[in-house]
Amino acid sequence: MVRNLLATSMILFLGGLLCFLYGMYEMTVDLKRAANKKIERNLDQWFRSPQRGLMAGIGITAVIQSSSAVTVMLVGLVHAGILRFPQTIGVIMGADIGTTATAWLLSLTGLKNLGVISPLLQPEIFPLIFLFLGAFLQLPFSSAKRTLGKVCLGFGILLYGMQSMSNGALLLVAESGYLKSIMEFDHPIMGFFIGMIVTGIIQSSSAAVGILQSFSLTGMVTGRMALPLIMGINVGTCVTAVLASLGVRLEAKQVAAAHIAIKIGGVIIGGLFYFLWEHLPAAVFLDQPITPVQVACMHTLFNVITVLFIFPFRKQLVRWIPFLWKANRTE
Repeated sequence: MVRNLLATSMILFLGGLLCFLYGMYEMTVDLKRAANKKIERNLDQWFRSPQRGLMAGIGITAVIQSSSAVTVMLVGLVHAGILRFPQTIGVIMGADIGTTATAWLLSLTGLKNLGVISPLLQPEIFPLIFLFLGAFLQLPFSSAKRTLGKVCLGFGILLYGMQSMSNGALLLVAESGYLKSIMEFDHPIMGFFIGMIVTGIIQSSSAAVGILQSFSLTGMVTGRMALPLIMGINVGTCVTAVLASLGVRLEAKQVAAAHIAIKIGGVIIGGLFYFLWEHLPAAVFLDQPITPVQVACMHTLFNVITVLFIFPFRKQLVRWIPFLWKANRTE
């Protein structure tokens, strides 16, 4: 009986994870296809100043739902000579903020007691709304509407995957000892490395945060577990940019290096806040179960605080990264 329950929960969770990743991939591909021409027309205009680059990074990533995709695009643009490395710093920071939009959308599945609109926001209904809308827009409409329909289908599959992961995680509650061995990270460094490794494997911080949100629905995830995981997730997302930087010219490699440097700077800042927070009366929050909304809030705060602290030092970062990569040498 226990073995069957464990097998069922793992099938639900892994099947949900595959749906989640597939839905995110389909949504990203169709959004990029729909927005590609507009993005190209505005590249030069928005990347002229770091402030505009920051806003462009937030906007593009909120649409594409992937900071990794934006960073890979920047590596390609710099490699092609369309952009210079200094122009990408603001965009990278904006992408870090924009990628938190997915977590806020997914957190809607955890909202309760919202009166007459509450039934429309339940986990069982929310994915079906987007799947129905996506299927409807596949009827003989214009090409733009069909593309929008594919975006909705992708998002619906993504949300269904989120729901399936949640169901699998909830089943694991019956095996509390097993779930406890997975989710109880008493040491923050262990949680950090687990978040980094998982995100590095699946190559999506949005998916990793979604997994954390699904586990938070079980009531077994505390703030003390979630904060180090979120910091690790944000570092693990750099793997995609590192892979994209293989085989490109030196200036394009600096984009990936800057992405890593910003994330590591954020972990240092976040780690200081974490250890200072433990000595405050509000630290009781760290031992309380958290909700998907609180996971989204922590993910957003981490990235916003990172940008607020590092953005004023962007010029120093632009000078430091080429020195680190020895850009003065001939390629």
